[in-house]
Amino acid sequence: MGIYEYDFDVKSGFSSWRVEHVHGVVSGREKHSILTSSVHTDRTYGSSSIRHSSHIELEFTITTKDGREEYVETVRDMPVRDGDRVTLVRALSDGGTQFGVSLINHTLEKQYTINEAKQLFVLNAFYAVVAVLLPILYVRFFSVFSTSDLFDLGAWFIAVLIGLIPGIILLSLSVKLLRYLPTRRFQKKLDILTKELLSRYQVKT
Repeated sequence: MGIYEYDFDVKSGFSSWRVEHVHGVVSGREKHSILTSSVHTDRTYGSSSIRHSSHIELEFTITTKDGREEYVETVRDMPVRDGDRVTLVRALSDGGTQFGVSLINHTLEKQYTINEAKQLFVLNAFYAVVAVLLPILYVRFFSVFSTSDLFDLGAWFIAVLIGLIPGIILLSLSVKLLRYLPTRRFQKKLDILTKELLSRYQVKT
């Protein structure tokens, strides 16, 4: 049996995730400020510049009741201290990809988002690509039989142009729809789970 406890499954299109959690006490908390630099060259004026950016890396260990440990590393700066009781909720894909969803700090009675739920359903944009290609291919198929020259560049341009307009509309609608609906469904389940976990692991004072 693993250190994580199963909660629920989410499936939509090409996206399939197993949601689970681990509960325990925080130890070994460390916060680092990471500074990165990159050189950007302006070819027009032949000049270059150095750009700096920084982000926070938070590291800590969750020790469960039976002594097992789970190491956590995130770029989100969350108020957790050694000794806090927390629950980490993650999503695990069929391929083994781990995706931190949220962290519940039971000591503070607060819940923090690690990654937005909509990022779980990025692959659903594949349907949007299909929505663009289908009208283009359909119009191209029609143009082949309506012109004497199968390689008429003008006919191909018109076919792409005519097919691209509805394709762009379908693309924008499909991306929003195919990510919004499963994200909304997932968020409802996550909200219910969060309430259950807050109640189950409530810190007694």
